[in-house]
Amino acid sequence: MAYGWSDATVSLMSNWGGIASAVCFLPVSFLMVRAGGRATMLLGGALVAAAAAGRAASVAPAPFLYCSHSAQFVNGVAGVIIQSMPPLISANWFPDGERICALAIAQVGIIKCASVYDIFC
Repeated sequence: MAYGWSDATVSLMSNWGGIASAVCFLPVSFLMVRAGGRATMLLGGALVAAAAAGRAASVAPAPFLYCSHSAQFVNGVAGVIIQSMPPLISANWFPDGERICALAIAQVGIIKCASVYDIFC
């Protein structure tokens, strides 16, 4: 294992997305209603950039562990923002008869991007 991490550490690393979703879905929903979609999406992009910078902050084993866990949580919060944006867009931009189709197309696009990432990375 890289850096001598245990199986539990690697498992926790992948669980941070779900933990962030459970903790942050209400504040993110409030933020989307209060600040709007554009500001919330910009925050999501900034969180992804901060998570990437957090992973690159240190290469020493102990600090890298803490930076990686923090970055995974921040990336999970950004995931909540990105996953909840299509319903907001479809509710604001499309009439009642077109919302379901627009939302389905947006969600399939997100799933396809994730699938391509899983295949190539």
